[in-house]
Amino acid sequence: MRGCGRWWSTAGAAVDEINPGVTVHGADVGRWLVRQRETWAELSEAQRERLGALGVTAPEPAPAPRAGGGRAAAWERDWRPRAPTWPGRAR
Repeated sequence: MRGCGRWWSTAGAAVDEINPGVTVHGADVGRWLVRQRETWAELSEAQRERLGALGVTAPEPAPAPRAGGGRAAAWERDWRPRAPTWPGRAR
C-alpha cells in the first residue's frame, strides 16, 4: 500500500474515517486497514512502527466473557424456554 501515507495527509482523512470500500488507485485501503488490525499480533515490529507513523493503532482487546453466563445462569434465574406464539392465536 505504498503512497497511502501521502494520500491520507493530502486528503485530510483520519485513519478512523477510512472504512472498507475506500479505494486509492484501485486498491481497497479500508479493507487493507481492517486486515492489518486483525493480524496486528502477527506483524513485525517494523511493520507496527510504520503503521503507527500513519496513525494506525493496535485494536482494542476483546472484553472478557462474563462469568456465570449461559444455560446454567438461565436456570438459576428460573427462566424456561416457552413455546413460540403467533399473533391471533390463543396460548
